[in-house]
Amino acid sequence: MDSLAGLAVVAPLAFFAARLALTRTIPFTYSFEDHGPGHYVNALAPEGAVSEYGDVL
Repeated sequence: MDSLAGLAVVAPLAFFAARLALTRTIPFTYSFEDHGPGHYVNALAPEGAVSEYGDVL
């Protein structure tokens, strides 16, 4: 599934699977959830920084 067609199938499937309790724990390589703004902010924060919610990143 390293092709664009595979990405077009897996990413939406992962998005909807994350919404259901039965399929929430299935690991997917690609997901639209990975591109939420919170993931980018957490990735750029220095190690040990505290988020706006008080969580240590």
